[in-house]
Amino acid sequence: MMSAEESQPILPVSHAVQGMLATDRSLNLLGIRVVSAGGDQAVAQMEVTADMGNGHLIAHGGLIFTLADTAFICACAVVGQMPVTSSASIVYLSPGHVGDVLTATAEVRHRVGRVAHCDVTVTSDRGVVAEFRGSAISVSAR
Repeated sequence: MMSAEESQPILPVSHAVQGMLATDRSLNLLGIRVVSAGGDQAVAQMEVTADMGNGHLIAHGGLIFTLADTAFICACAVVGQMPVTSSASIVYLSPGHVGDVLTATAEVRHRVGRVAHCDVTVTSDRGVVAEFRGSAISVSAR
């Protein structure tokens, strides 16, 4: 199985995304790292730590959602606009485990005006963990 890095070229983190990430303190708290973002695509990673386990001793679904949402919003970002999530859903297909490095690979599928629709696949070395689909609307940057 090809990793996210092998299946598509790695793009640098765009200027639009760098500005957004600079003030997002939750990424440091969760150890989320945006590997690439630009050209309607983004890749983000997070290692599942023991503190991220739920009552079933697997990665908490809300944290997997946060990783996917991060890649999603980075893929939707364009210069001069600030994307905000208008809707999102996720389907969990297999568990993430403590010690896994989860990779969220996002791609914008459609853009119409200020609205972007994006799909995100979250994987680990074991396979696909989740599929996320979201819509964002871009508002004027602060």
